[in-house]
Amino acid sequence: MARRTGEGVRIGPITLLTLVSVLLLAVLAMLCVTTTHATEAMAQRQADALSQTYELDAFGQALLAQIDEQIAESGSPAAAAALVQHRSDKLLENAAEASGARDLRSFIDVAGTQVTFTVIAQDGKELAATATIAANGCTVDAWKMTTAQELPEQALLSTN
Repeated sequence: MARRTGEGVRIGPITLLTLVSVLLLAVLAMLCVTTTHATEAMAQRQADALSQTYELDAFGQALLAQIDEQIAESGSPAAAAALVQHRSDKLLENAAEASGARDLRSFIDVAGTQVTFTVIAQDGKELAATATIAANGCTVDAWKMTTAQELPEQALLSTN
């Protein structure tokens, strides 16, 4: 048998089709991996935001329970409001301890028998609530959860 010289490997239509298919599958695999990572990051971000919301809500509920204890301890709404004003720092500490909240800034203000408190998380999420002290307990007049808006650059370039 004689060898042919000068001929290389022939590339036929089936070889080209296989090559294009392999390249497309590789691109689709990379898109799948990228989408999976993006979905995981988005799910983690949403889980963190929801956990922060629950933490703020638990703090607010614990603070209302502390205010109710002050009402039970005192005889009148005015006396309870004075106790809340006098013990505000301790009430905030107790509410943080009872709710397990971490790294929150909280403020309380008493005007007459109306108590207003604000709780702010590190990420800018804020709970602002107002309660009125009555003889049989406190009633919630306002309970508002707000979130600071991210700048578009922060949202797009976030590595989380």
